Amino acid sequence: MVHTDDFASFDEPTGWWPRMLSEVIGPLSRGEPATFRPYDWVGRRPSDGLVTVEPAPLVLIEGVGATRRAWRDQLVARIWVDAPRELRLRRGVDRDGAHMLEFWRWWMAAEDTYVSDERPDLAADVCVDGAPTVGHDPQSQWVQLVAVTG
Repeated sequence: MVHTDDFASFDEPTGWWPRMLSEVIGPLSRGEPATFRPYDWVGRRPSDGLVTVEPAPLVLIEGVGATRRAWRDQLVARIWVDAPRELRLRRGVDRDGAHMLEFWRWWMAAEDTYVSDERPDLAADVCVDGAPTVGHDPQSQWVQLVAVTG
């Protein structure tokens, strides 16, 4: 698994993608190992260690920006997880603390621009409801969003 948060930073929430393209997407698509230096969120700098992801039958790229237009055609499947803005904000603040509220608002504005420009939701093969009202076991099940036509 590769996390987009290993490429994003406090200063750059969405413009990190050229590095992922050259260090991860390119090598893996050629059947080569991907090696990168993940971002250290505590130290607010690139980490000291390297991460290597070997080519495998399945490599999951996780996070906002995982299905960027720049490499979307190289992905076998694209999954979009959708949740209401206020719920996403609350989850971020619950995880990181109330002192991060303004950061999260700024971060989400950058994500909104990415989503508006790239429309990963429309390019998804599967859309998952990140705030389903349907009863399910979140450890083993997910709820798919279904477009209603007509």
